[in-house]
Amino acid sequence: MGPALVRLEGIEKSFGGHRVVDRLDLEIGQGEFLSLLGPSGCGKTTLLRMIAGFETPDKGRVVIDGTDMTGVPPYRRPVNMMFQSYALFPHMTVRDNVAFGLKQDGVDRREIDRRVADILGLVKMGDFAGRKPAALSGGQRQRVALARALVKRPKLLLLDEPLAALDRRLREHTRLELVNLQRELGITFVIVTHDQEEAMSLSSRVAVMNGGRIEQLGPPALIYERPASRWVAQFVGDVNLFPGRVSAAQGSGLTLDTADATLQAEGAPPTLSAGSDAWLAVRPEKIELFPGADRPDGFANVIAGALVDVGYLGNMSVYRVTVASGATIVATLANRRPYPTAGLERGAPVWLAFDRDSGVVLTA
Repeated sequence: MGPALVRLEGIEKSFGGHRVVDRLDLEIGQGEFLSLLGPSGCGKTTLLRMIAGFETPDKGRVVIDGTDMTGVPPYRRPVNMMFQSYALFPHMTVRDNVAFGLKQDGVDRREIDRRVADILGLVKMGDFAGRKPAALSGGQRQRVALARALVKRPKLLLLDEPLAALDRRLREHTRLELVNLQRELGITFVIVTHDQEEAMSLSSRVAVMNGGRIEQLGPPALIYERPASRWVAQFVGDVNLFPGRVSAAQGSGLTLDTADATLQAEGAPPTLSAGSDAWLAVRPEKIELFPGADRPDGFANVIAGALVDVGYLGNMSVYRVTVASGATIVATLANRRPYPTAGLERGAPVWLAFDRDSGVVLTA
């Protein structure tokens, strides 16, 4: 992360006596692509609006590029915001929509023409400059809204669920375009989303929010592979949680006694000792599945179970297995051969196996 462009210091915000953002501190680096990820009502959109100036914090400061912007109105901040609805003027052409903010600022006409042409070329909408929004697809309107936000060359661009209105295929394509555009321009992007896949694929860092606070902040791979809590592990992706009690701990390794097996794990917090309660979080793709009665060799952790069902998804299959405690464990395997689930029947005995470094030990 580069030098901090945005600093949020002790931010608090309440509506009707309900605290939406709770004593939050955050630094956003110059040229960073940060995602605010969380469920509805977690405070992420309110936080974005406080950065933009559409909401004022009850407590704390919003500092942008070294200047306290806490009481500064939106139009005086070096920030642009792209709304989910796009908010394009229906009676204006694409060119006029993009030029509107520059005209309001009194920019010279020749400079407006040059900058509008440049940005429309960058978002591949130059051939549609004379059309009105009603004649554009959802993806094209999204590009026009993005061009309008970028043409003023803000230091910071805020995006509120910008891809929510697009279909899945177009959304995936637009993600790649957004990343490439952000890297080319070097502008700091902050995006609000509840879509985990979107946050993981777009961002240099993800702030996972819950109850007005940041539960975990870091690169997407760290958030996924090393969640800081059970809540983060369950919110970001699918996970199997094995609750148990530590029976032995040495260095970063430990033995966890669970209802279904004695499990071995690495990377445990140094504060854990024998007798402590803990959870082992294992992602479905880290688990191997072996049908039949013969216990597989070569794995630190092996659990017996019975197959509940199989979901065939083309490139992968999702196996749900009931274990002795009654819990359902999910394993996801890539389909490397044709018809991989043939012959597997409901209730068939199977073994679940994974290595000692496949999971994450959690204490909260």
